[in-house]
Amino acid sequence: MESKATDLRLVQDVVRMVARSFYEPEAVVVLDGLLYLTGEERPSIKDEDLATELSLQHKVVRGVLGRLERECLVKSFERKETKGVKEIQQQYWRIDYKLFLDAVKLRIHKMKSGLHSAAVENVTLYVCETCEDEEGRHPSWDEYEVQEVLNNELQIFECPYCENELQAQSGNKSDEGPADIHPRLQKQLKRLIEALNRTEEITLPAPRPESMMLPPKTGPVKGGGDGANGG
Repeated sequence: MESKATDLRLVQDVVRMVARSFYEPEAVVVLDGLLYLTGEERPSIKDEDLATELSLQHKVVRGVLGRLERECLVKSFERKETKGVKEIQQQYWRIDYKLFLDAVKLRIHKMKSGLHSAAVENVTLYVCETCEDEEGRHPSWDEYEVQEVLNNELQIFECPYCENELQAQSGNKSDEGPADIHPRLQKQLKRLIEALNRTEEITLPAPRPESMMLPPKTGPVKGGGDGANGG
């Protein structure tokens, strides 16, 4: 039992690392909320309940969850429920840990493949031509850092400060300093890659039927944190 709990904490640590490495604060809060509010007693949660617990607008939470689902980091299912005199479709959400790990491994693989195939001497910088610091320099991101500011809805790279679209410009290694992109990215992702490697030894629980994913019908929201949402 202790081994199972330790394995789960390791996978949950990976979720937290991924959230903080690739996503904006709202997505970090939503993923942390799913980790805390779902578990053995509460395997899934409605998006409106999650928004209430996190003190975020419902539409913000739904937008974040929709994007995370498209990227295979969370899963949802619908269930018909009665609200007053109406029958409505309620959407429930959870983290499928196996799906999450597979999606992250694929993402890391693609990033590393891109690094090996790219010419380090000739890189593309994405520059915000609106913002500038006191010395008149515009903020810029290389082709790997810029993934953190991708607007998935509009499919553009968006400045996190002014929300304008970043403009691609050619650059070279000397513009960025002596360290090339590949070691810099490897350093940033070192802990995440090591944690992912440790999950190779973990056997996650078999997927549950959706009927078993529903939370209790009564009682207050309880934080799970140590439950198994294996699939």
